[in-house]
Amino acid sequence: MNKIATLLCLFLLIPVSLHSTTVLKLSDRELTHRAKTIFTGKCIQSKSFWTKDKRRIYTVYSFLVEKKIKGKSISQVLTLKQWGGSVDGYRYFIPGIATFRLNEQVFNFLTPKNKQEFQFTVGLAQGKFTILRNRYGKKFLLRNTLGLRFQRGVKGRVEIIKDYDRFERKIRQYVLEEQERRRK
Repeated sequence: MNKIATLLCLFLLIPVSLHSTTVLKLSDRELTHRAKTIFTGKCIQSKSFWTKDKRRIYTVYSFLVEKKIKGKSISQVLTLKQWGGSVDGYRYFIPGIATFRLNEQVFNFLTPKNKQEFQFTVGLAQGKFTILRNRYGKKFLLRNTLGLRFQRGVKGRVEIIKDYDRFERKIRQYVLEEQERRRK
């Protein structure tokens, strides 16, 4: 029975290593600089659609914004439209793209919208942090970049950032530094 369980686990891990998107590894400062919008919030809706030509699927996510960290016109409910999703039993998947679950709390770094109104997390999954709480109620962050591969063949991984408050202060400091540079 242990052999079967081990083989099953290995089989489930294979797709992660076979499918990845290669991207530039970004520091937290670079994520902040490249983001037009940074916010924390809760995913309150997720709906996938076919494109008009029925060749691709995209998903529209809605977030109830809790904290606005960067961005001039962030509304209380922010909508994010990006490639990927499932419709009518079909799935369109881009390895390394951030996806969101209903009621998931996130700390997001978003690109500007493109001409088709699509918007992405900066650096694909690098710009999405899930906000969780430990058994004592203290917030921490989890970032899953398993679908990514970085320069020099470095594979993505699951990272835990234990001190949520320190992370948020650091990002706010980067935003302030960026604003100061623009004023000069």
